[in-house]
Amino acid sequence: MIKLSDSLVRNDAALLRLPSVEAQLLAWMQLVETHLVSRCLTLRRGGFRLYVRRSTWSLPGMGEAAITLDLANVFLTPALRGRGWFQCLLGLVDATNPWDATLVEAVHNPRLAQFLRSSGFHRFGTYNYYQPSRRWRERHGPGLVIERA
Repeated sequence: MIKLSDSLVRNDAALLRLPSVEAQLLAWMQLVETHLVSRCLTLRRGGFRLYVRRSTWSLPGMGEAAITLDLANVFLTPALRGRGWFQCLLGLVDATNPWDATLVEAVHNPRLAQFLRSSGFHRFGTYNYYQPSRRWRERHGPGLVIERA
């Protein structure tokens, strides 16, 4: 439960007191459209850090104004790496993302890039990957047609 006020700063701070990055993310997705929390926020708890942003992109196969949940600057302490946390987070995001797509931004880790491709993400630009949300796939069908130049 978050006690909300008219102040973005206080609301962001209240959101960051939630007990997990996952709980923070779910609350943020519900509140960001109401303009009660920041559109861009670094979620953090217990060795996990994740920058989130609600954006609009022109994505191949999805149109000129696809609304996205952007995930960037993912950090886990060394002891937490390689345990499947990000994979589980992407599953949660796919099930709950209220917008058109999830965009994982600035992927410089080759293992993560390969994982994203094998999980159905599409490369966008040099280091970004996106996947239509479950909500979008249910409305438009599971296939995404991307025209190549």
